[in-house]
Amino acid sequence: MNQFLPRIVLSVFLATVFSATVSAQAPALPQQRAAENSYTGNFFTAHPEALKQLRKMQDAARINPHYQPQTTVVIPVVFHVVYKTAAQTIDDSVLLNQLQVLNEDYGKMNADTTIAYNVGYGSLVANTGIQFCLATIDPNSAPTTGIERRNTTTISFTTNDNVKHYSSGGLDIWDPTQYLNVWVCNLSAGLLGYAEFPTGNVSPTDGVVVHYACVGRNNPNGQTVAPFNRGRTLTHELGHWFNLVHMNPDPNCVDNDGIADTPPVSDQLTAWPCCGVLTDNCNPTAPGIMYMNFMFYSDADSSQCMFTPGQVAVMWSTLTNLRSSFLNATTSLCTLPPPDDAGIPSITAPVGNLCNSAISPMVTLRNFGSAALTSCTISYDVDNGPATNYSWSGSLAPGQTAQVTLAAYNATNAQHVFHAWTSSPNGNTDGNTANDADSSTYYFFAGGLSLPFSEGFENMTFPPFGWTVMNPDNSYTWERDTLASSSGMASARVTNFYNTAGQADDLITPPLDLTSVPNPQFLFEVAYQLYTDPASNPNYSDTLRIFVSTDCGLTWNVAYNNYGTSLVTATPQFSPNEFIPAQPQWRLDSVSLAPWAGCTNALLKIENISGYENDLYIDDLIANQRIASGVMQMESGIYVNVFPNPSDGNFYADVRLDAPQPMTVTVTDMLGNEVSAQQYGATSGGRYSIDLRAQPAGVYFVKVSAGDFTEIRRITVAK
Repeated sequence: MNQFLPRIVLSVFLATVFSATVSAQAPALPQQRAAENSYTGNFFTAHPEALKQLRKMQDAARINPHYQPQTTVVIPVVFHVVYKTAAQTIDDSVLLNQLQVLNEDYGKMNADTTIAYNVGYGSLVANTGIQFCLATIDPNSAPTTGIERRNTTTISFTTNDNVKHYSSGGLDIWDPTQYLNVWVCNLSAGLLGYAEFPTGNVSPTDGVVVHYACVGRNNPNGQTVAPFNRGRTLTHELGHWFNLVHMNPDPNCVDNDGIADTPPVSDQLTAWPCCGVLTDNCNPTAPGIMYMNFMFYSDADSSQCMFTPGQVAVMWSTLTNLRSSFLNATTSLCTLPPPDDAGIPSITAPVGNLCNSAISPMVTLRNFGSAALTSCTISYDVDNGPATNYSWSGSLAPGQTAQVTLAAYNATNAQHVFHAWTSSPNGNTDGNTANDADSSTYYFFAGGLSLPFSEGFENMTFPPFGWTVMNPDNSYTWERDTLASSSGMASARVTNFYNTAGQADDLITPPLDLTSVPNPQFLFEVAYQLYTDPASNPNYSDTLRIFVSTDCGLTWNVAYNNYGTSLVTATPQFSPNEFIPAQPQWRLDSVSLAPWAGCTNALLKIENISGYENDLYIDDLIANQRIASGVMQMESGIYVNVFPNPSDGNFYADVRLDAPQPMTVTVTDMLGNEVSAQQYGATSGGRYSIDLRAQPAGVYFVKVSAGDFTEIRRITVAK
């Protein structure tokens, strides 16, 4: 649906917030859902990356419109009830009933799905595979009912998110990567509720806000009144939280929610039938308008009863990519912890590449239990060797952590695994041993590795020996990929197509001795294509940077910085599809390491900064002495293509020159040793044979020189 995005920008679909005229009688309950609100338009204006993510989720739905979830995810919920009067407090029983409504609606267990079956849409009623539980553990690991309340002096709240901050009369958010935050309050201007679309970033306002009078189904306090008395306001708003938009009316019958199995509607309707077929210009015959869809802008809870498989596909694409933290074992947040439970959630040191053999281990100790932690034993070993024990004592409340430094030791020149664990919390048996331990891999190098140094990611172990991956958000990062490669069978990739915008992910080499060769340089193959048209405004790009550190990673110097069309290696420059490069879509880039040529312990850091654009690949990395002048990219005036690559050693080079001139074709190995050289008289190019069948398997460089131009191509002899 290429028409969909401009339509949002033009505010055709600015109806995320349910809104209506408020009755003068108590409770102040909206009487219709006819009015559109600008919240969604303002949100996407402020978060253009969320609009792009929405389009990608809809693309996923079109690829698999009949999606059926293969598992069930359970999402912990916390209700933040903010009230001024007693009538606004909402009994716990009403909130529990609302939770039941959600589980019925999202689990296809609601009895009123008969409405859809009776009009002919029964085959499209879908189970989302999503369920909800009331949190029993708060962000500090303390027991909770999953319901917190505040008596505020604020009369009512709007869409300015004041209800989401204690400082402005509301209640603060709980960790939005672990909890679905629902604020219940008195909304002004007749608003029923509003939801924040996923942006891919951790948002301090993420969640849903609902009017207190629209919570639950026929609650005994009489606080929900028809037509919004079945708890469907929260069902609908959660659809937005999962990246679903309204089925908005359009006289041209454009399906402007971006989902194939939700039919378009021509007009905004104000009357809603009970269990009958309703037609319009877009749906002139039965089954007619899908007015019973939860995302239809309906004026009555009683007419809503279903999600479609296409909508479920969007929800799960959102869960997998933008709200993936909820796919983990978060159901533990709905179960009370044992009283005595200590563990090591992370290791501060040793990690990564180390330049000092003296190791002072430091670990994070956490009280996972419901009782105060006053003592435990912390143990560690190196490479499964003898354990070293440390008796810790102190006072940690449930959920609190402490940094603990353990006995020091000396590392040897090799790769090592450090393993730390706890036991005997408060002198008792640990109630949950699954969270007791953590481990880290680190490398101590007495000196940098001599050049030439190369890595093609052919070994299945990733990261390779001595390498380190830094992934601050524990999401998409550098990984080994076998779908594309410059040579061989594999490369390294960052999935920016789904990665969070602004995230930096690093791939760090082992220490290198740059003094071991004259004039050192770093060569690598790169492949990249944009997702967004670079001519658009605004435009976006992922960024590839390379740094050098000479002090074991304490400080870093930028040696390479590339983004936008300069980084692109493919034609066309952008595509709406996830990028998988073909062989011609790789480019050889080089970085001079001459400024650091005197360093015996240099680290190279390859950094990807996601712009939420498209996947980026690197392959065939080599640090060696410089074997040619200039940046190794195609120059105007000369064209070279070497094929097949890889081969058994029998290659062909297609060469085109701007004008006839003498030409030399030279082949060198990774060490810079010349293995073949051919000179040609004045020529405009042609096809030339290169025979390396007598050479051992490995990587070689073909250098074609003509006049002032030089082109270098990397080739692989595979036997």
